Amino acid sequence: MGPIESELNDWGTESELKKEWLSVCEAIALKDADGKTIPVDGFFNLCPFVDGEAKAGELTVRHVGTDSYQVEVEDTEANVNLNQDHQVRPCYEVQSDYVPGGLVKLGLEILGGASGFTPNEPCTGLALCYNGDYILIDSIPFLDQHLFARRISKNQVSAVLLTHLHDNHCAMFPLMLMPHKVEIITTREIFNMAMEKLACSIGWEPSVIEENFALVEVKPSEELNYFGLNTLPHVTVNSIPTIDATFSTIHKGYSRQLCIVGDNHTMTTIRELQEQGHVRDETAENLERLYSERFNLLVADGGAGAIHGDPSNALSSDADRVVFLHVGQLPNEFDTTFSLASSGKRYTVIDSDPSIYTSQVNHYLTQWLGEPFPNR
Repeated sequence: MGPIESELNDWGTESELKKEWLSVCEAIALKDADGKTIPVDGFFNLCPFVDGEAKAGELTVRHVGTDSYQVEVEDTEANVNLNQDHQVRPCYEVQSDYVPGGLVKLGLEILGGASGFTPNEPCTGLALCYNGDYILIDSIPFLDQHLFARRISKNQVSAVLLTHLHDNHCAMFPLMLMPHKVEIITTREIFNMAMEKLACSIGWEPSVIEENFALVEVKPSEELNYFGLNTLPHVTVNSIPTIDATFSTIHKGYSRQLCIVGDNHTMTTIRELQEQGHVRDETAENLERLYSERFNLLVADGGAGAIHGDPSNALSSDADRVVFLHVGQLPNEFDTTFSLASSGKRYTVIDSDPSIYTSQVNHYLTQWLGEPFPNR
């Protein structure tokens, strides 16, 4: 579920975009038998603790200490201690045997490409390399392990493009532990929701959480020049407010473009929502354009499930290369034409040259001087 109307009013959301976000959230939300949206509480049967004890059928849970519980069912007992004193590891293997060599002027490294519902594969996460610095496209669970596997230093991560708040894209706590304040490139609405979500997770005030980040605010369809990398954000159709972007730069007189469509419904569903008045014409038309225009690299949602895209949407794409996310295996009709994003792959748009290693010199200078020495 997305934000409520009063929040969007407080944040100054443009009226037509506000109407679309609220309408799509309502249209896509899960409904009961009477067609009414199921509230969050409707998915749970709450069993509150009374005098340190909670019962759920034959199961009894006793609170015996800080984050410590005794669980009893019939004549069997077990103690559960949630006081973690060790690092939690991913339940899947993080492969580090394929490491792209060197930095690039513009390229994309895949941290993970799965949907977030597969326990044996990493969630979709991308690392955009631009002139030796990295912009993460979302912050995925177990971010530290994936950066280490790809040999990406935390010092090289200057910013995160935050597309939306689903957990497989918005695990932001590791960003608070970065050696510097990370810039969050996103809309004001998504940023505010992210700060409140993180505040709820760790029990801090949102205003305190915000001190750990620097917002680089973007607005859909308005281009941002981020230190020479032109970033044009666009709205996608998801169950909550979602954006992604096209990145472009001039190299040897030619524009090189990398488009990441982002989490997005199938175009068939989007057209239906458009006809019903939930999706604006400009949103639907722009998404149609992204699937047909010429890009050096198009990264598209091919999940083919609820609130995810259909690989066939990109059949008419004029892009040099098309890469699918959120999908474990491509159907046979696509595997000879398209590529599947999997952890460890790199897609280079503009290759490296010797000057790019000044960024490495800057990192050494930062350590030597004891203060930030940015590449810029």
